[in-house]
Amino acid sequence: MLQTLTYNRYPSLAVEMVRDAMKISEEDSIPLNIAMREQICMFEKSIQSMPEEYHVAIPESKFHFTGGVVCKETFMPKDTMLTGALYKKPHIFSVLRGKVTHITEFGVETLTAPYVGSYPANVKRIAIIEEDCLASLCVHSEATTEEEYNQDVVAPSYTALGQYDPNNIQEELWLE
Repeated sequence: MLQTLTYNRYPSLAVEMVRDAMKISEEDSIPLNIAMREQICMFEKSIQSMPEEYHVAIPESKFHFTGGVVCKETFMPKDTMLTGALYKKPHIFSVLRGKVTHITEFGVETLTAPYVGSYPANVKRIAIIEEDCLASLCVHSEATTEEEYNQDVVAPSYTALGQYDPNNIQEELWLE
């Protein structure tokens, strides 16, 4: 599920997010993927808690199913920020039109069409849409419907993957 936020009223928010991401990767002693994962999850929570007036509707994705491969095509309007789904599988991400900056657990990258690249499994990202963007994500799956795709490809949380989940930190009590 895409969580979206328009940032055209507050463009400095996008710049601050990128600067914060770069600062962590250069100076923090916490491993990059953990620190970035925490920031991405905190950002997603902040989007969810913002007033509706700042949310933007992203058009429905188009799905293409064929012989063990599913391609998901999505249009994302300029001046939006979003967090995407957590994918269980490695996948190919393409920018067919436009420009987007991705912040992942591994850093910050600006992608300009035409762009094709691969992403490992278990990666969540923040996308800052700098120009109207048409993107596609292609992944190996035997799914033939959107529902099957979501069950096979999308994880509900890092916890479901057996990984460290900043959204599910439980305090432990140590008895002496």
